[in-house]
Amino acid sequence: MDGPDVRRATGMGAPTIPDADPYLPAAKERRQGVALCLSGGGFRAALFHLGAARRLNELGVLSRVDTYSAVSGGSIFLAFLADRVHPWPASGESVADWEERVARPFRGFTAHNLRTPPLMRRLLPWNWLNESAAVEALQQRYRDRVTRLTLGELPDQPRYTFSATDMTYGVSWIFQKGRVGDYRAGYLRLAAGYPVARAVAASSCFPPVFPPMRAGIEPEQLTGGTERRGEERDKLVRDLRLTDGGVYDNMGLEPVWKSHRTVLVSDGGRTFDPALDKGPLLRLSRYVSLLDKQSSALRKRWIIASFKTGAMEGTYWGVGSHAAHYDQETTGYSGAIVDAI
Repeated sequence: MDGPDVRRATGMGAPTIPDADPYLPAAKERRQGVALCLSGGGFRAALFHLGAARRLNELGVLSRVDTYSAVSGGSIFLAFLADRVHPWPASGESVADWEERVARPFRGFTAHNLRTPPLMRRLLPWNWLNESAAVEALQQRYRDRVTRLTLGELPDQPRYTFSATDMTYGVSWIFQKGRVGDYRAGYLRLAAGYPVARAVAASSCFPPVFPPMRAGIEPEQLTGGTERRGEERDKLVRDLRLTDGGVYDNMGLEPVWKSHRTVLVSDGGRTFDPALDKGPLLRLSRYVSLLDKQSSALRKRWIIASFKTGAMEGTYWGVGSHAAHYDQETTGYSGAIVDAI
């Protein structure tokens, strides 16, 4: 297992945090780099992130980001961005021809129904016993319409991180160039040929609409991890399934909050609006929404409190944000970000 020191990945501005203690961040003075978190929330979130990224690009901030951490709808947009923008502009510069290269084609992509055709494939007689048919079809649509890149073809800088949820161990499972897995199960030894489209499908297979994706790995393919080696662990790994990354961490904070000096959070998750009771059947949906709100609210309060107390640098914006709630001065923001703006 890795030692306790924070390490900078070779040739990259983004730091790597070891898994020796998954609960504690690195000391503030040792954290490095800027991270941008792109939340889940379907096409609504993806389009929200498109708008946020456009403004950051205009300010020259987008190219200063060292690590992108995306979940579900955020992963869809991030994969599209990675496919359309290469080489990445130098730090402080803007992506040229943003409207033609990114914005217009992405809006066109989101105008199509992405979900229904894969779900309909599950209804075909020869797929009745194939639980994976729908999510495999979803992966194929991402491959055809978003990107055919593999993780190994992604650039070293910036680092792209796509997160799913490990249903077996109940933690965040990450897909990065050279790093696929989680701190409990371990990490794949060889992942360069892993399709980005498959990572995005795992990150966005929202339950119960889509079943979880089988990871399809053997125990000997993994290295590291906190789980004790043995027959029980081997059985769990062989059955390991991945579901929507937002089930565990809808803001995409897990891969970056311990290791980065500045964390920017773009939250396109749905808002929770007051509503009258609509009877027992719809009440169940309300219960589920409350559970989701509780989890998201805790993360939101924690990250904003961290900004306000100086424990972390960065900012948060969301679908339900109001400009009046933000300080008009620069207090609380990273000096590097303030200088860039």
